Amino acid sequence: MRQKPLKNNVSQTIGGAGWWTAPPILPKKHISPSQLESYTRCGEAYRRRYILGQKIPPSIALIKGISVHKSAEDNFSQKIVSGVDLKKSIVIDRAVSAFEEIVKNEGVWLAPEEQSSKDLSLGEAKDESVEAASLFIDQVAPDHQPKEVEATQEIIMPNVDFTLLGRIDLITDKEEIVDLKTGKKSLSQSDVDASTQLSFYDLTYRAKHKRPPAKLIIEQIVSKKKGAERNTVATTRNADDLQALVNRVNTMAVGLKAGVFIPATPGAWWCGARFCGYFATCSYVNNKKSTAGIS
Repeated sequence: MRQKPLKNNVSQTIGGAGWWTAPPILPKKHISPSQLESYTRCGEAYRRRYILGQKIPPSIALIKGISVHKSAEDNFSQKIVSGVDLKKSIVIDRAVSAFEEIVKNEGVWLAPEEQSSKDLSLGEAKDESVEAASLFIDQVAPDHQPKEVEATQEIIMPNVDFTLLGRIDLITDKEEIVDLKTGKKSLSQSDVDASTQLSFYDLTYRAKHKRPPAKLIIEQIVSKKKGAERNTVATTRNADDLQALVNRVNTMAVGLKAGVFIPATPGAWWCGARFCGYFATCSYVNNKKSTAGIS
């Protein structure tokens, strides 16, 4: 199918004149993919995190993801000039150091079932970080030559007081956008095709470069009992995908301006003590049945 031509004006590309709504009231002057996802999933969690500044320490899974991401960032940053990857031992050491530094400086949020075995849970997560960093440098890194690392792509909108901001893990010399993820469940093609985060990256890339990226790629490292596995899924976006994203951002902007923060539907898998650090003190659920822990 022939793609719609990309026009020079960003607003024309993603909706035409008059598509943008009134500016929201934000504690920051930008809307990011993580903000959009948080607001959509649970407006109350968004309000407490971004409006009230009630930051919860990272979960064990998030600490693992950040540590592997940091080691990958260090590797690709130097590879722009060197053209070669770091030694495996260096990449692993940097993942472990990042893991320990986060725990020391930011603490860790524990789900109820993790509270009685904090050291064991952290130890297992650190081991998984080592496995993930090892697989990254063996299998993922050799396939990508970086052009930009942690590239900040921003759309500055006229007559409004915020921007759309994407920070892309990796842009390769083939003009591919690569996002590194960790997890315990493999993402499917439909998961990646529907990702608003990748749509956001595509949009901001077009705004900066006046052309679409060659591909959008998820490089996922999946932790399983038998060890880490690589899961690579590629996708693309067209003008209709970007318009759908803009519609979501517009709705978020209207909600923020009006001070509307719709809580998650009770029973949603992310609305519970196991996954939400705000659950124990949330006024929208019966949280007396479960409690969440912070260590």
